[in-house]
Amino acid sequence: FPVNGLLDDFNRRNGGLRHGTHPWYGPEGLGGYKIDDHEVEVLGGGPIYWKNNPAFGKNQEAFITFKEVDDEGREQDLLLKVQGNSPDWRKGAIEVLYDARHNAVRVETFRPGNRRWTIYTNIPLTLNDGDQFGAQALSNGQVKIFKNGVLVGTVMLNTADRAFFN
Repeated sequence: FPVNGLLDDFNRRNGGLRHGTHPWYGPEGLGGYKIDDHEVEVLGGGPIYWKNNPAFGKNQEAFITFKEVDDEGREQDLLLKVQGNSPDWRKGAIEVLYDARHNAVRVETFRPGNRRWTIYTNIPLTLNDGDQFGAQALSNGQVKIFKNGVLVGTVMLNTADRAFFN
């Protein structure tokens, strides 16, 4: 892990995340994200998406490297299999979130019509500054969680989630 190549190394001038031809979608400025010295700085929050999401296929993965972990942060998330031509978690998403306050990772799914997130078992995990946090959502319904490229846990989605996200 990771299996796939890097989508964006942020090796461009400081400013908005969506500047130029890079296909990012999400909040910028004080309420979102910006590029600062070839890194993404979190200024507020909210989801950001790679606009070409449907091109990833049935198996997807994502990872980030934390420059600084906020020990009081409610959650830092990876969103996989986000649905819709204009990515929107409300159309369906698999969320793998790190809860620094409780040193745990949790997988959650959202399907339209459910009106709530399906929450799966917590996996104990502590991430520190410089650690890589990654996840894979596979077509067989498994969601694999990685720390620094090492598998630390696997969650099997329920039947309804497997059908929807495959």
